[in-house]
Amino acid sequence: MGPDFFTDRFWQNLTEPFRGTTQLVYQRQENSGSWARVTHPDGRQTGWSSANDQLLDQLALIYYLRQYPEARQIFAVDYPKPAQGRLEILPPSNGLVGYRFARDDVLIEAWYRQDTRRTPVRLVFGRDFGRLEATLIEAANGR
Repeated sequence: MGPDFFTDRFWQNLTEPFRGTTQLVYQRQENSGSWARVTHPDGRQTGWSSANDQLLDQLALIYYLRQYPEARQIFAVDYPKPAQGRLEILPPSNGLVGYRFARDDVLIEAWYRQDTRRTPVRLVFGRDFGRLEATLIEAANGR
């Protein structure tokens, strides 16, 4: 995965009880940065732009780390704004290596097997409103 595989355009919806849905639309501009438009539940629109054209969304970050485990500084979309920061390498646990990106009210944690495939095994996403954890469970026969 290299810059030619970075997401050129994506959108994210956040639906909150009693508030409604906020939508973010992100667009990467070839060699000229990126921008996003945020539509709030009341219809109001805000946005931002960044000189960086290599911003990663949460899912792309997980696969980027799989391919580039030496990465330390990242640029990501912290819904609904851009964020940059350093990755923390977590102590190995049960044969897994982990990375954490924590900033303001966002937490992204990804755990990979320490083999050549670096399969993502455990993911944690945390926001100001809660936390979501996912773990890959294998059947007894290894499938």
